[in-house]
Amino acid sequence: MLKGGASSTKAQVKSAGKAQKADGVASSTGLSELYFSTTQNVSDIGNLKTFVGQKIADYKSKKSIKKGNYVYKISVSYEDEDEESEGSGDFNQRLVDYLDSDAATAAQGLVIGNWSLDGPESCKPIVETLISKKDRLPSLSALFFGEIGQEENEISWIENCDMTPLLTAFPKLELFRVRGATNLEFIKAKHKTLRALGVESGGLAREVVAQICKA
Repeated sequence: MLKGGASSTKAQVKSAGKAQKADGVASSTGLSELYFSTTQNVSDIGNLKTFVGQKIADYKSKKSIKKGNYVYKISVSYEDEDEESEGSGDFNQRLVDYLDSDAATAAQGLVIGNWSLDGPESCKPIVETLISKKDRLPSLSALFFGEIGQEENEISWIENCDMTPLLTAFPKLELFRVRGATNLEFIKAKHKTLRALGVESGGLAREVVAQICKA
């Protein structure tokens, strides 16, 4: 069963997975429902500090890996050009570098941030990279795709694509959150373990809502 709701700034769909306690305490094998909330207002859209209960750390190179539990965010920014940035400033190369690190094999969560400094650019190459390297993320249960603040890109300009192949590639996902609805699709999406799906957008086409409800 899927529950759906939408507004001009947010659309969130949650699947009715295994029951949890009202206080948000997770079962021994699942994420807490406390992690399932999305941004409520467009004015609140910005860069997150935490995801699924862990601090977010920016990944620029393997030197960026820290001790302890962190969710790494892959992104590019204009600051990369101003600083003596570690590693490649190319998003896809930075993503591949992360996926080849030991941090990826232990990752429960992953955040995909801004992938283009040259205006709107399709996310399809990023999706393809994640799928081709799926074996490097064996424990991935939570993914935020498009964690992009307004100062980086307007939410209506974020170019997404069909996310079905990405969901299929990661069968252990319980939470998938995506920002931006331009070209977003969930064509014939099916997933056995996904418990929460959040879409943050300035508007969501009824066709996309229908695709989600058929999943």
